[in-house]
Amino acid sequence: MSKSSNAITAKARAMLAEHLKPVDYATMLQRKTVGDIAVFLQGQPLYKESLEGINPKAIHRGQLEVLLRTGVFNRFAKLIRYADDNAKHFGHIAVMETEIELILMKLHSLSDQDNEMLRQNMISKLPLYIGSYTSFPLEELADSSSFQDVLTLLKDTSYYEVLKKYEQKSLEDMDFINLEHSLRTRYYATCLETIEKYSNTTSKEKMKEIILSRIELENIAIIYRLKKYFTVSKEFIKQMLADYCCFFRMKDLYDMVDNDTADQVITRLEKSRYKAYLSNQKFLYIEHYAQRITFNMSAHFIRTDTDPNLSLLAYVLLADIEIQNVIDIIESVRYQIPQERVKALLIY
Repeated sequence: MSKSSNAITAKARAMLAEHLKPVDYATMLQRKTVGDIAVFLQGQPLYKESLEGINPKAIHRGQLEVLLRTGVFNRFAKLIRYADDNAKHFGHIAVMETEIELILMKLHSLSDQDNEMLRQNMISKLPLYIGSYTSFPLEELADSSSFQDVLTLLKDTSYYEVLKKYEQKSLEDMDFINLEHSLRTRYYATCLETIEKYSNTTSKEKMKEIILSRIELENIAIIYRLKKYFTVSKEFIKQMLADYCCFFRMKDLYDMVDNDTADQVITRLEKSRYKAYLSNQKFLYIEHYAQRITFNMSAHFIRTDTDPNLSLLAYVLLADIEIQNVIDIIESVRYQIPQERVKALLIY
């Protein structure tokens, strides 16, 4: 293994050791204001750099979230500095979900052009710090004034063929559910294509396991939610599933759709190979289960594997979940949500 590969693995493990512990989350839950939480995070090694120089008394929730997410990408940039040319292809994977979120936000704002707040919200949420990794200029997306503008902007990206299918439809009649599903399917396909092309033999299967498990868990979440909260046909549910599997087969997922109740879907999940990543956690809601599995799987690979590409992918997923934990705590303080309820939602 090269020195650069060793450097990435060692750096990822060092960063993991500095992530927030249960006692840190408990301390933050005791804070009374967003500024108090900012002060606490300024004293944590992992967040000190990204929060340096801020005025905790003046900072608001949105500014703090941007700084925290900027910190994740700065850490990712530090890791990828040591990577070879192949590993650097994984930089775009790290931002694709954000790109998709922004594309959908833009199209929603265009479908309701009288709503100026949607447009302003789009501009305020532009994560300009990821610009060096994106496949299109974010500012040009914000400035687009029609669907055709968006389509032209995305012509040389992996999103073009997905959006092209909607070219003849009016934005008011846009099926955003199916569009989001199609864009996420394209994201997962790009992840798997990148892994196949640029990862080495030893890490390929583990990297695929991380991505395929996320797709499969998303499929299971769709099945659970539609069975639990909606009255829809079995065929509709099957149409919403991405055709990828990890520990189940598509045959098994279709069997869930045809024969299981929502609670039986959870029972199947708990008895599957995913149980190794659940740590006997009580079921709260399906997204919490899925995120906990992703977190535990990513942490396991960082601690036990030495492949740099795997470390890069696993670290970004894990860091993003921690940021969401912090944001959930900030929201709980802001809206005075009971500590015990928020504590149960945290993933660590």
